[in-house]
Amino acid sequence: MGEEMIARTMIVAGALALASCSGDSADRFERAEASFEAGEYEEARIDLISVLDEDRDNAAALLLLARTELAQGNGAGARERLLRLQELGAVPDDYAFLLAEAENMRGNPEGALEALSQVETAEAYRLRAQALTGMNRIDEARETLRKGLDMPGDKGALYAEYAMFRLADGEIAEATRYVRLAEQSAPEALETYLAAGRLAQAQERIDDAIAIFGEGAETYPTDLRLFEELAMALGQAGRFEEIEQLVEKGRARFGGTPEFTILRAKLAAEQGEWEQVRTLMQPIEAQLDNRPVAELLYATALYRLGQSELAYRRAQRLNRRFPGNPDAQSLLEEIEASL
Repeated sequence: MGEEMIARTMIVAGALALASCSGDSADRFERAEASFEAGEYEEARIDLISVLDEDRDNAAALLLLARTELAQGNGAGARERLLRLQELGAVPDDYAFLLAEAENMRGNPEGALEALSQVETAEAYRLRAQALTGMNRIDEARETLRKGLDMPGDKGALYAEYAMFRLADGEIAEATRYVRLAEQSAPEALETYLAAGRLAQAQERIDDAIAIFGEGAETYPTDLRLFEELAMALGQAGRFEEIEQLVEKGRARFGGTPEFTILRAKLAAEQGEWEQVRTLMQPIEAQLDNRPVAELLYATALYRLGQSELAYRRAQRLNRRFPGNPDAQSLLEEIEASL
């Protein structure tokens, strides 16, 4: 979604809020807007919930709360607010984008594709590609991003997403080109930090990658992806004491979520601590069905710890659900050879 569109929507939202709130409620809404702009999303959420407790149909507060919950990674909550806005007939111009982002975030890529079915912009194609990636339709996702390059609208985030696909394909020169375009178009976008950091890693500029991911994590403190990339880059550099400090900071932000547990397991695997990987992932094994990377990690840990039959069953299921994954196929073949 473009910065001008967001700014315009925020201005309209503020005007609506001031017209529909009591004095105290209007003050809380203004405070929530300031908190949102400063990246203090939990503070914004608390004030917005308070406003909605007094007026559940306050469209401005519902919209800002949806944006806040998206920033916090709460796709289900954001979707609930957005559907209420639709019921009220108060949808913003970027409603389809917001709903698609919420659906992708809550693991419903089909819903994201449906939300975008009538939209033909670069941002729509980027979000479609995310949905297709979530469905393991990687080639279609790549082609969708490529088509998006020819669509109207802001392309900064799309350039960055496409750069990451080119990196995954081993096309470093092409990736570099699109990272540079992303940096020119959207230098402070979350996706630009991700793409630039990954490019630095691919070019074995690990200190640069750490600096880029670190800056991104400071800019987007509630985004687990940047936090994870920073932790993994520190692991590449062998800076394990810094990882421990980072994980301690992360507990306050992400502790208790499956994603944070999986990150801790990945870091343990980097150090060959397979018992720790199993200990971390056993309590959340039922939540790994739509997380193929985590499922593969868990199956690997089981195999390394001598639980070959259990690892084999999990690897088989992973291969059935996500056919064509070379790492999963390799693990399955390794386990088969040992049985």
